[in-house]
Amino acid sequence: MPCSQEVAESLALPINSDVFMLKRIRYVDEQPVSIEESYVPIGLIGDVDDIGLSLYDYFRSQNIYPTRTKSKVSARMPDEDFQTHIKLEKTVPVLVIKQVAFDHKNVPIEYSFNQCRSDMYVFVSEE
Repeated sequence: MPCSQEVAESLALPINSDVFMLKRIRYVDEQPVSIEESYVPIGLIGDVDDIGLSLYDYFRSQNIYPTRTKSKVSARMPDEDFQTHIKLEKTVPVLVIKQVAFDHKNVPIEYSFNQCRSDMYVFVSEE
């Protein structure tokens, strides 16, 4: 799919470059808690069907090793899409985590946009 300006800037790509977008709902104890969208430059994935359950396991199988991430965390009220999939009340805010993962050459390999239930997540950062 052609990428947006935000995705392009995060991955250091021209706007409308083709990327793979993986959208997943994450569960804890069989309860949906977050929606994750990951964008990966198309050149890093040979066949999207080979990814399986873990993008990072796939990266390692291709000798791509994420070495650092840059994250931005904010809070907002949930949108309709989130409420539909996660079944969250309108009065509970969500955490929004925008993250870029870089390889050992400092090249961006993934941009992710995550919306998480704020009542079920703890965000820990370590430098």
